[in-house]
Amino acid sequence: LLAKPVRSPAGYRSYPPETVDRVRFIKRAQELGFSLHEVETLLHLAGGGPDGCDSVRTLAVDKVADLERRIADLRALHSGLTRLVATCDRPRAERDCPILAELDHPTGSIELLLAPGCPHADGARNLLSRCLDRLGLDVPVLERTGDYPSPTVLVDGVDVMTQARGRRTMQACRLDLPTAERIETALRERGGGANPV
Repeated sequence: LLAKPVRSPAGYRSYPPETVDRVRFIKRAQELGFSLHEVETLLHLAGGGPDGCDSVRTLAVDKVADLERRIADLRALHSGLTRLVATCDRPRAERDCPILAELDHPTGSIELLLAPGCPHADGARNLLSRCLDRLGLDVPVLERTGDYPSPTVLVDGVDVMTQARGRRTMQACRLDLPTAERIETALRERGGGANPV
């Protein structure tokens, strides 16, 4: 990010005055949450002419979405810690530990739960893919195979059909198959992390 400095005959590095401004720019961008790779892009765009502003805006919009996702995660963690502290004196069976559930299903996650040999697996994969495409979302889907009611679609750890939080264990075909309407509603309401294509 910084030009290689000239060395004096004694071996000392000599930086020009504009380097101080560049370092300040880099540090301020980092304070705003930009990675060094993103700072490099910003520096390139700063001297990039008329399209620079549009590109910077796109990068900033993506950063805002990332920050909103992080804020949602921190709020969920705060809420979970508050509930956990309030239940710590109770017997173990009565304690509420949403922190573990939140870590298990981070905000922004999409999961497809399938039982081995589920006859609806391909249909569920295709339906979920079509819903993501229709909404213009480029989001990874974590597919799990195990003892689950199959197929189940979880968005941010919540079953799109029952609104229950977490993974239920029970190897069986579902009677209430996920629908496009329910999947798309859950994706629209999700807590962040969506990356428009």
